Amino acid sequence: RKLEERAQQREEALAKSEAMLEDDVNRFDAFLKQNDTDAVEAMKKAEAQTKLKAEKVHEIKKLNTAITQIKSEMSKFDEQLEDCRRYR
Repeated sequence: RKLEERAQQREEALAKSEAMLEDDVNRFDAFLKQNDTDAVEAMKKAEAQTKLKAEKVHEIKKLNTAITQIKSEMSKFDEQLEDCRRYR
């Protein structure tokens, strides 16, 4: 009789351990899936940020070129203005 009770207790303990293990496996799988999702989102965000940075750098180069051209024109106009003042 006691042997049967012990066997029953061990079976119950084993069933409880298996259920806990299954729960741990499920939670770990959920963690891995969330981790994968987060990694994909981080990669997408990093790619978007890299693209945005490249666009900003390109825009800065264009603006610097425009500034250089404008400064050159202003210098040329200053020279013309000085010539006009000299020959006036």
